[in-house]
Amino acid sequence: MWQTRGGWGRVDRDDVIEAIFAMPTPASSPSTWPTTAFGLADGPAEDLYGIFDNRVCRERPPELLEEIRGLTKWVPRPVKMTSSYVRENINTSLKRMHVTCLDMLQFHWHFLVPLSPRPFLKWDYSKPAYLEALKHLTDLKEEGKIKTLALTNFDTEWLHTILENGIQIVSNQMVDAWGEWTLFQTLLQTLKKVASKHGVSIPTVAVRYILNQPSVGGSMVGVRLGPSEHIQDTNAIFSLALDEEDMNCIS
Repeated sequence: MWQTRGGWGRVDRDDVIEAIFAMPTPASSPSTWPTTAFGLADGPAEDLYGIFDNRVCRERPPELLEEIRGLTKWVPRPVKMTSSYVRENINTSLKRMHVTCLDMLQFHWHFLVPLSPRPFLKWDYSKPAYLEALKHLTDLKEEGKIKTLALTNFDTEWLHTILENGIQIVSNQMVDAWGEWTLFQTLLQTLKKVASKHGVSIPTVAVRYILNQPSVGGSMVGVRLGPSEHIQDTNAIFSLALDEEDMNCIS
């Protein structure tokens, strides 16, 4: 639900809620759909999830709430990571999402470098503030306010540091660049060939390939809301079976 966070154009709140409620989830098709997770970004997306959660409470059997997960993200400001500051921010997310416990909190760490001609964001691990924040989050997890802690874009060295400090992490979402233009075009042509063979879209093949990797536990698919929501494409991921030839071709 990054689309609703802001910065990607105006969205109508009522239309968004209707679109989410119409998606094939336990809320709309309780007899045929498994657990569904919504990936959020802190802010307006949490408010929308809270409205959605309230509507499910009113219009669907209460047990369906157990089949829906809201995964949110916290990007703290560059201030001192005190227990009260961390707690205040998590309580805000809980209130916005209309829940008593966050199913997953993704922790993202960076700070603003005030250099001319314009400031920019960078990752800084030279000070233990990120560890302090994660320790406070772990305390909140033990209190029952967070079910699982996750990371975004931490490299291997700092992930090891976190684990060595006794902080349990369930996932580390990575975003990275791959290859140059010519290589990327070759990949797209290969994916198109496999997609045509199975009668699906290129993104469907790409996600299925990633999910087939032994080291991957899940894929966060950026499903848009409205005319470009691509719900059928996304559903096709679960029925697509890539054979050995497909996997070798893409690899």
